[in-house]
Amino acid sequence: MINRLRGTGIIFALILTMMMLGCVVSNGLAETQTAYSDLLSNHAVYPYVNYLSGQGIINGYEDGTFRPAAGVSRAEMVALLMRAAKLSSENISGVSAYNDVDAGHWANGAIAAASLVY
Repeated sequence: MINRLRGTGIIFALILTMMMLGCVVSNGLAETQTAYSDLLSNHAVYPYVNYLSGQGIINGYEDGTFRPAAGVSRAEMVALLMRAAKLSSENISGVSAYNDVDAGHWANGAIAAASLVY
């Protein structure tokens, strides 16, 4: 079972990440433009997503979308926070820290590394 943050979860996740980075939101926050097909420039989270994408913290999905109305899974949140904190998970693979995360899961390295940090 994958738990997801619902409703305002994506906004909470973005604000939390911005706070971790010590960023101040301003009109000049977005330095580059994102190319997510489902995120218009007038969307409430656009400047945050734009900034975090430019920093390599948010990657979106393989199909070129961001899915701003979707929830954020535990795996996505951990991966986002690990990238924001610039913590490496490259050398951690093949072992799962939790019984509900397969060793081959795309975020297993980040989840295992975050478990070690805690």
